[in-house]
This record gives sequence, structure tokens and C-alpha cells, in this order.
Amino acid sequence: MGTIIDKSRSNMGEDMPGNGKRRNRYDDEFKRSVVRELINSGEAVTVFARHAGIEQSVLHRWVKRFSKEVVLSEHDAGGDLCGIDTRIRGLAQEVALIRENVSTLRTIVEKAFGDRYCRDLSQLPPK
Repeated sequence: MGTIIDKSRSNMGEDMPGNGKRRNRYDDEFKRSVVRELINSGEAVTVFARHAGIEQSVLHRWVKRFSKEVVLSEHDAGGDLCGIDTRIRGLAQEVALIRENVSTLRTIVEKAFGDRYCRDLSQLPPK
């Protein structure tokens, strides 16, 4: 996958008091860039976190904190809201095609089975 994270802007391996573990610290701009890359990638957080080498729980916190800001900055820059507008248009086309297919199938079932399956046809979306 195309996940490339430059961790040079972090304080790698800072000792945590009391537990003997090391902890990475990242500045807010690095976190925003990771969230932007995650949104643009379309990957699930779990997959992206594994490829980026960032703990999933940490990435979830970053998304919760910065995703709205990242999306709004994309919009203000004249962007496509990270591809959301394009995706919505694509989904609308898919819905139209599905509705057309349902209508065709309804006609076929009505012609083939007549009144025997009228009860079941009432559960389908309206024509």
C-alpha cells in the first residue's frame, strides 16, 4: 500500500516515568499530515496504522482530534473534500442503477408468477 510516513519530526524513544517504556512524541502538524494521508488513502484505520507503524489506538485519537480540521482545510483550499464529492456522485449513480435493476426484476417476477408472489412484491421498494 502507499502509506509513507516520515517520522523524522518525532521525539523517538522518550522515556516514560514509572513504567520503563519508551514513547514517541509527534507534533500536531505531523499528526494532521498522517490523518490527511489516512483520509486520502481510503484505507481502514487498522490497515493504515499497521503500514505506518503507528498504534491503532493512537491513530484513532488523532483522527478524532484532527479529521474535521483536515477535511475543512481541504475544502477551503478548493479541494474535493478528500474525494467525498466524487464518491457521493459515484454512489448516486450506483443507487440509480440498482433502482433500475429492481424495477426490471419486479416486472419479470410479476410476469412470471403473477398473483402468487404479489404479497412478497409489496416488500420491495416502490416503482
